[in-house]
Amino acid sequence: MASDPTGMSFPATERVLRSLGLLLVRLIYRVTAFGTERLPRGGFLLLPNHITWVDALILLVACPRPIRFVIDQEYYRNRFLHPILRTVGCIPITARRAKDAMRLASEKIRDGEIVCLDKRGRPQFNDPKGWNYVTAEASNGAVLELRYEQKGNIRPWDKTILIRVQRGFLREGVEQLVVELPGCACRWICGHRPETSVPC
Repeated sequence: MASDPTGMSFPATERVLRSLGLLLVRLIYRVTAFGTERLPRGGFLLLPNHITWVDALILLVACPRPIRFVIDQEYYRNRFLHPILRTVGCIPITARRAKDAMRLASEKIRDGEIVCLDKRGRPQFNDPKGWNYVTAEASNGAVLELRYEQKGNIRPWDKTILIRVQRGFLREGVEQLVVELPGCACRWICGHRPETSVPC
């Protein structure tokens, strides 16, 4: 067992895997961290306003302590990534079992660890009480279909919510769409296309 700057001990396998990963990342990115001495000594919740795989790697390089990332279970269960993600202590989350993931994250924080939570995550449209619930409403009451597109091809975003008219119509420049995402609401004036893409 080895320990981090706070004196907490972690398995040797995690330490070896983390060291190899950091070495590979440093071959690609030059990262200089400032203010790491001001990190709280105990556990805490890290909430970046934007995170991708690259951001996660840079956080790992910059932070002198291990970080437990809360990630979508779809990625966590990937047969190639699962052994690595499990070893470094990632916490899987789903829309229907968000409370279980938050309970585990709370335990990690109480144990003095850093937990990183991506505030966005994967949107879902079926469970109003679930994780990252998204709705869309047309000003004229048209029935809309929402779908999450991981390759929406709207640069610079590669993930979008596709909104398509399922029943009714939207008049160009007249009707409005109100899309409610976690923490915000967006309003669009309808264009000439029968569908709209929202970057996320």
